[in-house]
Amino acid sequence: LSHQFFVLFFVNENNRSRRGRKRIRWRPRRGCQPQNPKCRCSDFYSTNNLFAHSYFLIIAWRGFSGNEGKPTENNLYIDGNSAINWLKKKGVVEKDIIIYGESLGTGIATEIAQNKNFAGLILETPFTSMVEAAKNFYPYIPVGLLLKDKYKNKEKIKNINIPVLVMHGEADQIVPFWMGKKIFDLANNPKYSYFTEYDDHMMEYDSNLVSELNNFLKGLN
Repeated sequence: LSHQFFVLFFVNENNRSRRGRKRIRWRPRRGCQPQNPKCRCSDFYSTNNLFAHSYFLIIAWRGFSGNEGKPTENNLYIDGNSAINWLKKKGVVEKDIIIYGESLGTGIATEIAQNKNFAGLILETPFTSMVEAAKNFYPYIPVGLLLKDKYKNKEKIKNINIPVLVMHGEADQIVPFWMGKKIFDLANNPKYSYFTEYDDHMMEYDSNLVSELNNFLKGLN
């Protein structure tokens, strides 16, 4: 890749909540050498250094990783926007930022990307809305009335007019595959998909997926 991008990751936290100070994690160097082997960045680093010419910003959400606060939908949107504003204060412009959302992080990524001019948006195992995702597990409970956090991705994706890559596996046992397909169908052009038959919720970063990501990134230059 000839262009240098800043990749902002909205991924799930693996650590339990504990008291601590809210912080932003910044990796001010090219490539990625994460300490956590479960972090998505370890996949990027181990697959031919896919984002070798990019910088990374991975935020630690409130309520996770020693941060205080409650991880409500609105609060996570605030955290996501704070990360964008922090980048802008460092002189980074929107057209040089790639938003990457995974699982729950696709809700924040979709919210943040609305009506913006980012370089691109990558959604891994996205859901249509939290209500529909919950109904998949509790079909007889009025989850629409009980849930405060809605994450209406299928409505917001229509407000995104930058290149979008949607990735999802048919074997996903947490977010049904049809949701990722629906998000792709509703997305505006230019849009691209990577759908597989055997991938579960955490998709395998094999040569096929890496090739799709490479093609997507090259198209952003």
